[in-house]
Amino acid sequence: IGLPSMCKPIDAAGSVNVRRVSTKEEATTAALRILEGHDVLWGYPLARHVLYEEYIEGKEYSVEGIVQYGRIYHFSLTEKNVSDQLEFVETGHIVNVPVEAGLKKRIENYVEDVLHHLGANHCPFHAEVRLNKEGKPVLMEIAARLAGDKIGDLINLAREINYFDYVYAAYLGESLPLPQMNSHFAGIRFFYRPEIESYASVTGREILTKYKIEEFVLYYGPGDPIPAFPKALKRLGHVIIKDDCYESLVHALDHIDHDIIFNS
Repeated sequence: IGLPSMCKPIDAAGSVNVRRVSTKEEATTAALRILEGHDVLWGYPLARHVLYEEYIEGKEYSVEGIVQYGRIYHFSLTEKNVSDQLEFVETGHIVNVPVEAGLKKRIENYVEDVLHHLGANHCPFHAEVRLNKEGKPVLMEIAARLAGDKIGDLINLAREINYFDYVYAAYLGESLPLPQMNSHFAGIRFFYRPEIESYASVTGREILTKYKIEEFVLYYGPGDPIPAFPKALKRLGHVIIKDDCYESLVHALDHIDHDIIFNS
């Protein structure tokens, strides 16, 4: 496999205990954290087994859709943002991201091939891929479920449909004709502040008046303790924006994330 490489648990979520390692010593430390750990994630004791794999350093996307009667329907190619290339806490998503048509088709064809081999049917799917050095997609994970982090809601905004209706129809085996889906962009940005254990106040909210905000939520109030584990709980809130321009959407999300300050 070589170095750098990835050390992961087999049954966690939210990037818990996922580490990129660059030396044998780092690999040993990361592996022992899992093999000798006693972590409980949302009431579920994690297995003491390690998944060790090649590190794929390219751009990360997820693919959202449904499978019904063996046919695959795509609803979004979603751009992923992560905190860093060491622990990979997800800090945001943009659905219906604009990419070159050939690349989009290559990713979708690859995911379809995986779904056919797995025999998935009458279900939604959420697949995460990264691009390798040759620009080819490599599967990170796939599951017969909805994506988390409000990605389904973002699809509803960007496509101006009710994505969940089609998920229900897929589960029930009911035919639901696909409408013409619109091609707006919608994104979520989490306020990831890993250094904060609690805060006294929030400043910078005036930035929200400069943009058309679909949703702004804080998960903790002033003085509330912020858990150290899992690290995804260090996401202190989020903002959701819809836009017709990808570049202006990214700018707005970056601007708001920068200006929202949690004061100790």
